[in-house]
Amino acid sequence: MALLHWAPQYSVQIPEIDAEHQALFGVLNDLWAATERCSDKQATADAIHRVSETMRNHLRHEESLLEEWGYPRFGEHVLEHQKLLIQLDALVASADSNDKHELEIGELNFISNWLCSHIENSDKDYARFVARKDGGGEIAKSSPSWRQRIAASVTLSRSVMAALILITMAVDITVVGLLSYGLNATRNLQEREIRATVESTALLLDHNISESVSKIDLTLHEIEDWLEHELRVKGRIEDREAKIFLDNRKSWLSGLANFRVTDEHGTILYGSGTFPSESTSISDRDHFIVHRENSRSGLFVSNPILTRIDHEWGISLSRRYNSQDGSFAGVISATVNIDYFNSLLSAARLGVNGVALLRDGDTGMITRYPASSSPSQQIGTKVFSDELAQAIASGDQARSFHTQRTGDGVERLNAYRRLSAAPFHLVVGMGTEDYLAQWHSDVTKAVVIVSAFLLLSVGSVWLLWRLFGLTKKANNSAQLVREIARSKQQLSEAHRIARLGFIELNLITGDYLLGEGTQDMLGIDPARKSGSEEDVFFNVASDDRGRLMDLLSRRSGSCFELELRIGARTLHVLGEVSRDSAAPAMVVMTLQDITDRIIAEQERAAMIERIAESDRMEALGTLAGGIAHEINTPTQYVSDNIAFMSDGISSLLDLAESVKAAKSTEGDLVAVTKNLDGLDLDFLKAELPAAAAQAQDGTLRIAKIVQAIKEFSYPSSKLPHPIDLNHLIDVVATVTRNQWKYVAELEFDLDPDLPKISAIEGEINQVLVNLLVNATHAIAELGSSSLGRIKVKTQSLGDGVELTVRDSGVGIEPENLKQIFELFFTTKAPGQGTGQGLAITKAIIHRHGGQITAESEPGSGACFRIRLPIEIPAASSEDASLS
Repeated sequence: MALLHWAPQYSVQIPEIDAEHQALFGVLNDLWAATERCSDKQATADAIHRVSETMRNHLRHEESLLEEWGYPRFGEHVLEHQKLLIQLDALVASADSNDKHELEIGELNFISNWLCSHIENSDKDYARFVARKDGGGEIAKSSPSWRQRIAASVTLSRSVMAALILITMAVDITVVGLLSYGLNATRNLQEREIRATVESTALLLDHNISESVSKIDLTLHEIEDWLEHELRVKGRIEDREAKIFLDNRKSWLSGLANFRVTDEHGTILYGSGTFPSESTSISDRDHFIVHRENSRSGLFVSNPILTRIDHEWGISLSRRYNSQDGSFAGVISATVNIDYFNSLLSAARLGVNGVALLRDGDTGMITRYPASSSPSQQIGTKVFSDELAQAIASGDQARSFHTQRTGDGVERLNAYRRLSAAPFHLVVGMGTEDYLAQWHSDVTKAVVIVSAFLLLSVGSVWLLWRLFGLTKKANNSAQLVREIARSKQQLSEAHRIARLGFIELNLITGDYLLGEGTQDMLGIDPARKSGSEEDVFFNVASDDRGRLMDLLSRRSGSCFELELRIGARTLHVLGEVSRDSAAPAMVVMTLQDITDRIIAEQERAAMIERIAESDRMEALGTLAGGIAHEINTPTQYVSDNIAFMSDGISSLLDLAESVKAAKSTEGDLVAVTKNLDGLDLDFLKAELPAAAAQAQDGTLRIAKIVQAIKEFSYPSSKLPHPIDLNHLIDVVATVTRNQWKYVAELEFDLDPDLPKISAIEGEINQVLVNLLVNATHAIAELGSSSLGRIKVKTQSLGDGVELTVRDSGVGIEPENLKQIFELFFTTKAPGQGTGQGLAITKAIIHRHGGQITAESEPGSGACFRIRLPIEIPAASSEDASLS
């Protein structure tokens, strides 16, 4: 739609001047069109230059004519031209600058108003002078008749009316479209957040269950070793000792499981609830048959069973133990009550219609929270949705899906997870009705608001038509600006629909004008529409209020943003200070309540912290078996050397006794000679000190391993304090030795003058374990028969330190290099990696104010480089302390 329309009333009856005026109308309309299309900065700047060039050419030509004609008010006329040129120069300079200034309607309004007013007053004044000078009165003669003026006015009103209808339709469509897009985007965002929540909850439950299974399996291993040791050493098992041993192991696990031991026939001999007078057999149980028939059966996790001693539903985790000759001696089982799994599921916060359930490897129901009275939801039943069946059949470890038809008739968004430590299927779901309740309410409100808005738009168009019917100057640019301003007011309804606050500050008067709904955000009287700083920001935290006032006092043309705290709520403020000479100085600020988003971010951060702690404990559990092997090796040769030393010392003591006896019998050396002939003194002289040295070396090695385990498992502090990075590397290398010694050689290039850094010892240990274990896995994937190489290097950087871990493994693909630090991203097969290690590593390093980077080429290994400051920056230190 054009800004200006040429009409006969603007004619000065001088053809060449009228042609130039029409050309000016044209270039101004082109500039208006460029701003309406929201063209880029260059297109708008080009249009401004055309307006300036056309205007200057016209003014120069007009001034030369006036001087030639001898116009008496020539000086005053030129002065008016100069005022306009000053405004044009400022506009051109703004267009040529690099700032983000956008052309305002007020600037166009000033130029168009000046042009129309200048033509109708100053230009027509010199036109009358020219007409009188030429003796004609040509202007009066050629002025349009009243009938022509009415016809032009009617035509103009119809054009403006058509334009207004188009504008209103465009505004209506835009508002409806923006509202629909915003509601749809809000729903999609909400569903993404809920999907992330159920997936994180499922992952956390998987960690909790898997950690319990790992603890029980470790205890079963210990019981197996003890039983086989008793059979090997004593040839039998003492009932009392067995009962004490099993009760101790049960107490160590805080009653998590009941441990029982059977003989080779399946009769329960020892354990909780067993009595010598009663005989209970489990020879027909699946887990007993599997262990009896398979010497390498390992850990067996059963489906739900009704125990024959406690008569309660439970899950049996069992292992086989063997006799001295390696034959089957019986089964050790740990029975976990179903209620324990139900207690884990009940800890998840899933809303009124949420559900968490666990199924066994045959898809039979184990437990469900909340419990259901439906026959299809009882223990052992295999009734479930098609979507869950597809997730199980896919073989994926984790998957999310949406179900509309469920056994209890509740529509849900679910996360499925195949547990990593047990053959179970976990499903966590949140009810659609719960998390979309607010969204449905917003949709209802939006429909009502849009309906009212459309009625208001139609009524506004009708009212404008009535107003245009009463005026003959419908094409005046000021009128067009007022209509656009009215449209802006209508568009402000979109802010209210999107639950945004609106504040307009008049920098001249200092008054704040509040948009609808803003009062509730600020916690002030809903009836207040405007007020002073004290009235509007009374409840804002004093330091936030001070920052806002400081930004407003600068009065620059740039945008600003900050957060305001009001009690427990937080508002995000986005605004711009405008000091346009063509419009009143004002500040427009938009407010959005981001409290829920901040709380969600805090909860997510807390969940990641819990996952990190779980990951550390899982790593410790994974390393436990290797650590036990590392301790067992030196223990064995310490035991062997002590046995040899015992035999040698016994022989020497016999010799000493014979010497003592010979002394008492005054020279009878027969027994001495006999004992001396039976000894190899040279051999004992050489080997006994060597055996003692080897035993001492073994005990020192055991002590080093135990000290490393202690420092790794129980760091000296959970707060940042000075630590020796080289020492931590030595500790972690000792703890993880069983992981890497079979696949790689570990090389150290540690700076002996490396300064201590301020850090949390346990978290740096976790980072080192993640990097060393990842390097080991990368080398193992090569499948090479020769050992790979892992090189750990440290060096001082002046104000910090650098740690480098380089391996000769398979390397990282370029497309994966940018994603390896993302949470849950993994290239390993399902069940072999959770995608948490490097994400947690990056979070720990960033919390310490450091940086971590990865370099790799496929097939040439990978290098992880970490830089840490000697002192944690203030913000990072606070975060680390809170963690």
